Amino acid sequence: MEIPAGYFSEGPVGGEKDGGIPFAIFPPKPGWRIDRIDIVAYWAIEDIFVHYESPDGVRQIVNKFGNTDESGGPYGKSETWDLGPAHFLKELKGRHGQQSTSYRCEQAKDGIITLQFFGYTQGNSEPTGQKSDLKQQGTAGGGSGGFSSVTKSFQFQAPTGQEIVGFTGKYGSGDDKQKTINSLGVLFGPMHNVPFAEAKEDAEIAT
Repeated sequence: MEIPAGYFSEGPVGGEKDGGIPFAIFPPKPGWRIDRIDIVAYWAIEDIFVHYESPDGVRQIVNKFGNTDESGGPYGKSETWDLGPAHFLKELKGRHGQQSTSYRCEQAKDGIITLQFFGYTQGNSEPTGQKSDLKQQGTAGGGSGGFSSVTKSFQFQAPTGQEIVGFTGKYGSGDDKQKTINSLGVLFGPMHNVPFAEAKEDAEIAT
């Protein structure tokens, strides 16, 4: 799937070699920001619903199926991160691997098991901006008991002048009937209150 000009990607991590259906979640138009993220998860991450908002207040939801409200499956529950205009999404942490120590054929062999988002508050400049967990309740997903022994941690962090604006990856590998997300990467774009040229220059310096 082709990513629009002006963004660059990092990743994916997880079961990239296990097959599956590619997806990409990105802003409908340049200048749109992430207002909210809903994660559907049970033992593994089933879907990511990104609520985008334009500068004039138009909203659109995009998930792994595209511009739709369609759910990834009946198994998971929804966890929400509210960003609003006061946060830049700067960092994503998680774990990938097996959902449990006992692999079952309906599960992805190497899936995205947990996700947690972090950001900087508006009005504070990097690197001194106050970093905050945008979801105070904890981490979405989590596998079954002992899942940490069959998973690996991963982390994506946006460079200076950039923020996380979207996601790429694959879902539904092999016999995975739950259509869980088995590989995940991120898209970086200019911070939503920083001019594109300035953000691009900062990103080039950081790399």
